[in-house]
Amino acid sequence: MAGCKRKVISYHGQQARRDLKAAEVREQFDYYPETGKFTRKVAGTKPVSEKPNGSGYLRLRINGVLYKAHRIAWLHHYGRWPSDCIDHINGVRTDNRIANLRDVPHRGNQRNMKVRSVSQTGLKGVSRHPYNGRYTARIVDANAQFRHLGMFDTPEEAHAAYLREHIAEFGPDAHRK
Repeated sequence: MAGCKRKVISYHGQQARRDLKAAEVREQFDYYPETGKFTRKVAGTKPVSEKPNGSGYLRLRINGVLYKAHRIAWLHHYGRWPSDCIDHINGVRTDNRIANLRDVPHRGNQRNMKVRSVSQTGLKGVSRHPYNGRYTARIVDANAQFRHLGMFDTPEEAHAAYLREHIAEFGPDAHRK
């Protein structure tokens, strides 16, 4: 998949525009960075929806076009579009507080994903070896290559090895359990 900035939301043929300016957004909405909430400035218009879309993100309609609220929060607060992906640091897609948002490359956003729902162990970087029943730990390094970290007797030991390596490779703020 291409980087986050290339993904476009459309509404009745209208595509989200990256030429939308912060001034336009600020004319129509107030944004509260401490809460991540938006309110419309024009009285009598529809309130801002608090209902997430099918992917779990809040959206705003601006000039008939839907935009992801976290990208508009970034634009409103910093006065420019994010250069790539907006990562919700705590993993909560509806938490659009500015302190919870960061502009990261697509690979950085992927690195910060939650454990996949199909995980048999429920632990990131850990799988059960099909033949010997032990647990294997592996990591995708900064060069996007899988690296085997070892075999372990328990999933917790394997996960601890994964976390140690992940922090060493990417820093203490780059992981979500």
